[in-house]
Amino acid sequence: NRSDNKDIKLEISNKSGSLPGVRNDVAIVFEKKPYAISILSKEIADKSYKPDNKGLLTLAQISKLVYKLTSLAK
Repeated sequence: NRSDNKDIKLEISNKSGSLPGVRNDVAIVFEKKPYAISILSKEIADKSYKPDNKGLLTLAQISKLVYKLTSLAK
């Protein structure tokens, strides 16, 4: 997979999952120094399955922050 983020282009392999009120994602990010990330959530008020689900967007923000922090550590 390629990241759909406009700011960051990278190769990833991921598996996401969802139930009402739950959003999860596990990924391997293939950078110069690859890393794995797993983000699990529960009790999300927004139970929709739309791309703008607040829980899903929060997972994306966390992932982007981790990417930026790992980039600084290089």
